[in-house]
Amino acid sequence: MPPGPTQYIFPVQPPNGIPYETPAHPEARKVWNPVEELYYDAAGYHEKPRTRSVFVWFDGACRNNGSPYARAAWGVYFGDGSRHNERGLLKSSAPQTNSRAEIEGLVQTVASIRRILHDLDLLKNRANARHFDEIQICSDSEYLVKSMTLWIEGWIRSGGRRSRNNEVAHFDVLRTVYEQLRDLALFHNIWIVFWHVPREMNREADRLANEPLNETAPVYMPSIRPATEEYCWSVWPA
Repeated sequence: MPPGPTQYIFPVQPPNGIPYETPAHPEARKVWNPVEELYYDAAGYHEKPRTRSVFVWFDGACRNNGSPYARAAWGVYFGDGSRHNERGLLKSSAPQTNSRAEIEGLVQTVASIRRILHDLDLLKNRANARHFDEIQICSDSEYLVKSMTLWIEGWIRSGGRRSRNNEVAHFDVLRTVYEQLRDLALFHNIWIVFWHVPREMNREADRLANEPLNETAPVYMPSIRPATEEYCWSVWPA
C-alpha cells in the first residue's frame, strides 16, 4: 500500500490561535469548498468539517528537464471548477527545471491565498460573514514541504547554507515565500499546514501544470544521429 499524506505544521503560528485539531482528510475537497461558499454565500457556511479549512494543491512540470531546450510550468488547484484554479509557464528568465517549477507552484499558491484573503477582508463587515481558520497546502514534493516547515528557519540563520556549508538552491525565492506565509499567518490569525501527499493525490494540480506545456509548440532538439538528408526531412518536414 502506498504511503498516505503526512502533515507538517508551518513554523510560525498566529497568536491566540485556535487549539490545533487534526484536519479533515484532503479528499474533503470533494464535498466542501469553503472558498467558493464565501464568495457565493457570504451569509455563512453550510456543511463543514470540524475546522474551517481551505485545501489547495500545487505542482510543477518540466519537459526536457536538464537540457537547454527545457520548458517548465506550474499549476494550482483549489477544487473542481474553482475560479481560483490557475496554471502558467515559468518566465523565460527563470531556471527551466522541475524543482524550480515546483517552487513556482508554491509561489503562485501563496499569491492566490493572498488575493483570497484580501477579498475576504472586503466582506468582513457583511452580516455573518465568516473567515476560515486554516490553510492546508498539499504537495507531492517532500523536499519542498520539509523546506517550508522543518528547514527554512535554520537556512535563514545560516544565510542560505546547509549543514555542510553547501548553498541552498533557490534560497532567495524560498525565503520570500516563507516570509509571505508568516505574515499571512500572523496578520490574518490563521493556521497554515503543509501536507506531503502521494502523487496520485495530486493529479489535478499535475494536470494543470502540464496544460501550458501541452499547448506550447514542441521544441525539436538536435539529434546525435547522423544528419542524413532523409532523417532531417523526417524531423523538419518541408
